[in-house]
Amino acid sequence: MNMSRPPCLFFRCLPEDAGHLRALRTCEGVILISSPECLWVRVPGTAESILKLLSAMPVEGPLESTADGTMLRFSGEVTGLWPMPDGQHTTIHEFFPVVPPAISRHQISIEPDQRLLPQLVQSTESRKPEALLCGWLALENWALRSAGTNEKGLLYAASTHGHAVVFGNSLPALPGKLLWCAGDNIYIQAGWDLARSIDRHILSRMILDPAADEAQPHAGSDILILLHKRQPDRIPAGCVTPLNRSSIRLTSWSHYS
Repeated sequence: MNMSRPPCLFFRCLPEDAGHLRALRTCEGVILISSPECLWVRVPGTAESILKLLSAMPVEGPLESTADGTMLRFSGEVTGLWPMPDGQHTTIHEFFPVVPPAISRHQISIEPDQRLLPQLVQSTESRKPEALLCGWLALENWALRSAGTNEKGLLYAASTHGHAVVFGNSLPALPGKLLWCAGDNIYIQAGWDLARSIDRHILSRMILDPAADEAQPHAGSDILILLHKRQPDRIPAGCVTPLNRSSIRLTSWSHYS
């Protein structure tokens, strides 16, 4: 006989194991209850995705409340009662403050010295692409639906213009423009290269760090994107973050919802 789950389920966690609960930071409806001997986790009884995450953590449960709502017991059992936790209630977001991935608001039109305009010419060599410029919605759908997204070791940055740049070796097969790295944090549309008259070290200093002393090596970590017949785009260093389902959800909720 199938029995409906109670509205809420509880789990117990030792204080030293609380770090494992970080995986629940993007889940809604998770409440942490502090007590002297343990940390209680209260979750919606119907949240299958949360229950699946908890099943792989060092927690004890699930427990459900008795009919009168004053005690807890293991689901389906009538013995082993615990008092209902009465400590401080904190949402998972408050317990583990989340800083959403930054979003790049730069799609800048740069006018450097005329002698150093980032003119591109067709490349005479073939190199492996190391980045992909694509649409945000396409990247979001791929990241949330593809298996092993978290293990691919990719990085990304999103733009308020609805685009994203993905960096790494195992790039997703999405519509967009492939990029290869020319060094000095400069990424160029695949199939093109900087004209020989352009010194990429000087270009990098002028555009990514205009205030830098030319006698000093460029130490900035902003990224310059150069596309054929388009003005350069700059991605600030703080906008590049590891690509995984959690960061994609945070970017979507924080900036596109």
